[in-house]
Amino acid sequence: HNYAKFVKFASPCQIIGRKERDMSQIVIPNDIFFANLIDELGASGHVLLNVKGYSMFPFFRNEKDAALLRPFEPSAGLKRGDVALFRFHGKYILHRCTGKAASAYLFQGDGNCKGTEWAAPEDVLAVVEKRIAPSDKEWSCSSFSWKLCSALWPKTYIVRRLLLGVLRRIYK
Repeated sequence: HNYAKFVKFASPCQIIGRKERDMSQIVIPNDIFFANLIDELGASGHVLLNVKGYSMFPFFRNEKDAALLRPFEPSAGLKRGDVALFRFHGKYILHRCTGKAASAYLFQGDGNCKGTEWAAPEDVLAVVEKRIAPSDKEWSCSSFSWKLCSALWPKTYIVRRLLLGVLRRIYK
């Protein structure tokens, strides 16, 4: 698929040509970066975000995979298993929704053994529609395989830690 119609945002603090794979970089502060991302998300309805960080490994690989984002619709809410971009204590985080309370969502990164974040619906900015690998292979978050892998991903600390250790050695 051609994502030329989508604004191509890179990981926070840098803009990198995704398709071109060039090495040119423009360093900008996160608040400016995400303000522009949010504006473009509202204007175009989709944004392609290159993922930076290890907290969503193995579903999203640091500086390799991209997430196609769509705006969050508060009326639709989030379901357990949805991956969303949200604000948490002044930071922007892309993690999986693992639960919901009356007025907030609980999030945890797939690559994190411990640690969770709570975010109110007004702090949720976007939802991931699909993961796009460097080969441009797409993995839809609404597909059966995505939902199955997400559901089977270990929830318990010890199993998750062991599995992450093995996967990190394989995918260095």
